[in-house]
Amino acid sequence: MSQNARVALWVPTADPPDAVNDGILTNDAPNSLKVIPTRFDVGGGGSGGGIEEAPINGQPYSRQDAGWVLASSGGGVEEAPEDGSLYARSDADWSNITPMLALKAPLNSPTFLGDPKAPTPAPGDNDTSIATTAFTKNAVDTAVAGLPAPPAPATVPPLIDGTAAVGASAKYAREDHVHPVDSTRAPLASPVFTGDPKAPTPTAGDNDTSIATTAFTKNAIDTAVAGIPSPPSPSSTTPAGLGPGAVGASALYARADHEHPSFFRKYSTIPAGTFDFNTLFDDGYYNTGTFTNGPPGISGWVFVAIQTHSNIGSGYSVQRLTTMQTFPMQYWMRYCDNNTWQPWVRLLDASQIATAAEFLANTASKILTTDKVWAAAAPITLTDAASVAPNFSLGINFYWPLGAAGRTLANPTNQKNGQTGTIRFNTTSGSITTWGSDWKFAGGIKPTTTAAATYDVLTYSVIGANFICCSFLADVK
Repeated sequence: MSQNARVALWVPTADPPDAVNDGILTNDAPNSLKVIPTRFDVGGGGSGGGIEEAPINGQPYSRQDAGWVLASSGGGVEEAPEDGSLYARSDADWSNITPMLALKAPLNSPTFLGDPKAPTPAPGDNDTSIATTAFTKNAVDTAVAGLPAPPAPATVPPLIDGTAAVGASAKYAREDHVHPVDSTRAPLASPVFTGDPKAPTPTAGDNDTSIATTAFTKNAIDTAVAGIPSPPSPSSTTPAGLGPGAVGASALYARADHEHPSFFRKYSTIPAGTFDFNTLFDDGYYNTGTFTNGPPGISGWVFVAIQTHSNIGSGYSVQRLTTMQTFPMQYWMRYCDNNTWQPWVRLLDASQIATAAEFLANTASKILTTDKVWAAAAPITLTDAASVAPNFSLGINFYWPLGAAGRTLANPTNQKNGQTGTIRFNTTSGSITTWGSDWKFAGGIKPTTTAAATYDVLTYSVIGANFICCSFLADVK
């Protein structure tokens, strides 16, 4: 068995020297230090190594060299060094144990290093015992196992209107959910109400942007009508026929269903003959077989209406002529100023108005009207083919639903200087990769239409022979 050795540990004490009944004296310890016997295993069993125990016979012993001697026989334990460190005796030497104690943790608020370990408390322990990582993991696993399963996401769109309620569904709303637009409420900007909407009635005479209710409107009308004088009485006499123009001074008014007496005037009918329009002063039907000073290109029967100043000698007169055998009918007019006739002017009739087709075909001597211009501007759908050449005499704006990739927009026919328009391409099923030489683009770079389900727009302007200036907008949305 291993042997026990006695180690003398010198620690400060205020006690007087005292025997401890183990054979080691303290009366030679420096500075009133007490030697505390400590036993520890210093070697193996049997006869090998170790310090032999002091005799236990009531006599004081001290160590000298490698043996024990009576304290009265002289010698004793050599004093430990006095340098502030702690020492312990091992065999015949003093060992500094201060570095060894520095590696130990204090009892009060220790700070451990490395991987300190402690006994794992029983599950559910709830006191000041150290909780190991095993104890903590077991506690977390137990707590998590008791949690209910998380709810499932909603599978139906959220509501927009309804009675407010906490709800009882076990499902949750996703973060990116979107409520539908509330079509039962009017927007702040330009609302359109239905039913019988109401608003506060403004004060009478209000003149700002407040909403006018029907009550406000009725009050405003009643107030305005109250200030109007009484209407005149109706006339009780038959209206006159023709007479000198006059404003009139009567306080009576004409009823809505009044009628003027009929006015008959017999017109002359003059057969074909030779006559001069400059000498005509009577209304009538004339056969323009041979005549002078009439409208150009007129033949056959015509009706001439003539208005002459009452003083015929003053030379002021107006002639209006309507063709009777030329269709469509033509209307001409001229006047005499101080005995000098002015040129005939043809008045507007349907034949002079250009149709949309005539406008596109650049037909000469036609009058444009806004409706025909806009009709001509309506987009013309181009028939899809591998190569398409738009006919500029059929339209201004065009639409081409591309049917396949690699289409060619060839040079258009019937180009007119100044014609400007657009061509819209539907690239859902195709694309344009080749352009005719007349289509000119910035930098000479001809585009490729967008390869996607979208629209591309070409804006063009014919500015010269075989020169069409273009700009291209891709993916117009």
